[in-house]
Amino acid sequence: MSRRLWLLIGIISFLGAIVALFNPLSATFTAEQLAGWLFLFVGVLLAVKLFSNGISLVIYSRVQPT
Repeated sequence: MSRRLWLLIGIISFLGAIVALFNPLSATFTAEQLAGWLFLFVGVLLAVKLFSNGISLVIYSRVQPT
């Protein structure tokens, strides 16, 4: 990515951190909502993966038998 994009992401993150410090209740609710949506999204992806390969619970395996 370009240097300017990384700088913009850094500035936005810094400003978000300052806002979170001054408004911790709102930051807590936002973090809770983000985590909830992320877990829901991952759960849907895992369900799709589960039923697309038949009934197999192995999602990602790189373990070699010894």
